[in-house]
Amino acid sequence: MSLLIETIRCQDGVFHNLEYHQRRVDHAFRSLFKGEPHRLSHLLESIQTPSSGWWKCRIEYDDVTARVELIPYTPRGVQTLLAVRDDSIEYPHKYRDRSAIDRWFGLRGTCDDILIVKNGEITDTSIANIAFRRNGQWYTPANPLLPGTQRQFLIDIGKIKPIAIRKEDVPSFESFRLINAMVGFEGPEQAVTNIVWQF
Repeated sequence: MSLLIETIRCQDGVFHNLEYHQRRVDHAFRSLFKGEPHRLSHLLESIQTPSSGWWKCRIEYDDVTARVELIPYTPRGVQTLLAVRDDSIEYPHKYRDRSAIDRWFGLRGTCDDILIVKNGEITDTSIANIAFRRNGQWYTPANPLLPGTQRQFLIDIGKIKPIAIRKEDVPSFESFRLINAMVGFEGPEQAVTNIVWQF
């Protein structure tokens, strides 16, 4: 079985949304492993946390071991998305093995990233969940490949609303924004016309 990863935002010495990351680790253990889940707070106590800057905390783990590293983070600029269709793709846990996603990413051409459509519904990009704005309200696909921690946080505070979004619904929105643990809801907003459809 592929190892799993957890990616946590560390900014100015503070780890963000640890409760949501712990929930995902707990869910992975219930689904895949036996025994007690790793406690993220204990793992993070063992590393020296920078007091300033923006860092990606990457935890790679299985049911027995866990390895933690801090990597300086620079946001990836994403303006254009190539929409691709894959009705068989699965990514229910945050596996290290992302070969199916990476294969599509390699076919993105001149676009910055991909937007995966499964069974007619919008899911995720290669690196993030997505939200769409219409009349001042933000919506996120109800059936993502991987429900992200930041996505769930934004749903819980009422910032975004999960709904089924099909290909034909996309023109009814004005813009989109990518959301993940590292960028939060602070990434740039792009027009939906920046989505290129290949089907």
